[in-house]
Amino acid sequence: MARVWIPRVLIGTALLALVIYLALLAWVGRQATLETATASDVAIVLGAAVYHNGAWNPCLVARVQQGVKLLEAGTVKTLILSGGVDIEDGASEAAVMQKIALQAGADPTTLLLETKATSTFENLEFSRQLMKQRGLRSAVIVSDPYHLPRAGLIARKLNLEFTVSPALASPCWTRGQMLSRYGLREPLAIIDNWLRGNL
Repeated sequence: MARVWIPRVLIGTALLALVIYLALLAWVGRQATLETATASDVAIVLGAAVYHNGAWNPCLVARVQQGVKLLEAGTVKTLILSGGVDIEDGASEAAVMQKIALQAGADPTTLLLETKATSTFENLEFSRQLMKQRGLRSAVIVSDPYHLPRAGLIARKLNLEFTVSPALASPCWTRGQMLSRYGLREPLAIIDNWLRGNL
């Protein structure tokens, strides 16, 4: 009897895990492209790997360019470029993001660098601390579309006053959207953050 019962428990657990995964995938897909940006003190641009095939990561470039668009539109007056040193290539995400922003035409006086973060939670927590130090209250969070739903959950946990602005032109989104490797891993990243108490 026990031999029958154990496989049923395993099958039931696997099916439950699959249902949870698919529900999260569908939720992220529905939220991913929502643009909710309103006039705010800053835009927090979330970092990513710096290099891809020997050049700046085009997905990171798209994130920064989206932030610069918010500056140019007058939606925000300051960008927080958030990202620590990449383990893979030893490059500072924030420093490279600054170069990208300047190349895109941003005024250097509008750029703040957050240089310690190594995760999305740290991106938002360290940026929140930087905002508090400077008396800044509201933020637009900028990242790839698949990433923003998770970032929003973390921002709520941190009691940030925020809206979001997805970098829809990012190749990490346009190549496959939620069926890309980036989109497909998001439900797992959400579960991991929940287990860590970040949500």
